Amino acid sequence: MKKILFSVLLALVGALVVFFSIWELSVVLTTPEWATTSGSIIDSDVRYSRKKYSNRDYLLHVKYEYVVAGVTYTSQRKTIGTDNDNWRGTEAALEAVRSQSYEVGTTVDVYYQPQNPNYAVLSTEYSLLSMLGWLLGGLIIIGMGGVLLFQD
Repeated sequence: MKKILFSVLLALVGALVVFFSIWELSVVLTTPEWATTSGSIIDSDVRYSRKKYSNRDYLLHVKYEYVVAGVTYTSQRKTIGTDNDNWRGTEAALEAVRSQSYEVGTTVDVYYQPQNPNYAVLSTEYSLLSMLGWLLGGLIIIGMGGVLLFQD
């Protein structure tokens, strides 16, 4: 019974990963239809991460605001993808990027979904390899659940 429950749970986790991968891919495919507006950086800094990524222990934090149809929105999302809120790197490299492009008060282009202006990014670039990796990972997890379920 425990084996069946674990197999089903594993397959459900895999299905969730696949679902979110497909959803994210559908968001990416609509980016050519996104609208653009001007925004303003309202907060930016380089923060130390508690996670250890060798020499990439720092995160670039950027917060910006923008106006669509008279409504002011704020966001921290920089790119589309699973790791969209944090650009990792060395402290010096991120500080250079921040000071060149994301100083408080800097005007930036903001890309947003016309049907959901609350969802916005500073760059519509994405990593197709990363998205496909998550999709493949989810399918592998589903497969592992299936193998465990039917294994004698």
